[in-house]
Amino acid sequence: MAKLSGITTTVSLDDSGGSPVDISAYVTSVNVNTSRAQQDVTGLDSDGTERVVLRGDYAVDMSGVFDDAQLVTDAFGDLSVIRSLTVTYPAVEATMEVALTSFNASRGADGSMTWTAAASSADGVTGIWGAP
Repeated sequence: MAKLSGITTTVSLDDSGGSPVDISAYVTSVNVNTSRAQQDVTGLDSDGTERVVLRGDYAVDMSGVFDDAQLVTDAFGDLSVIRSLTVTYPAVEATMEVALTSFNASRGADGSMTWTAAASSADGVTGIWGAP
């Protein structure tokens, strides 16, 4: 298998009405973290640790730059709605239903306008990876 770069990656997030909005031009960084809880079930008779795998989860962190106010209104204007988020890398795609947990706008001392956003799993599904 060939090694790949992340160029070009696309990010699509539903607006509060359920229509996908391509926010790729505004996103400068995206991190998709998939995880599984584990339980230590080691008995007193074992020298090594024994674990069982429990429920899965995922979280997404994004950051970006402002282009215009439409980004805030369309993609991040309402944090109370569950929505679809798709991150498409060159060889794999993560498709998930998310609850937006935060959207933070920041104006830097140099005048720059940036934002960060976080989202978490909302539908109980853990198999989010697939072919684009």
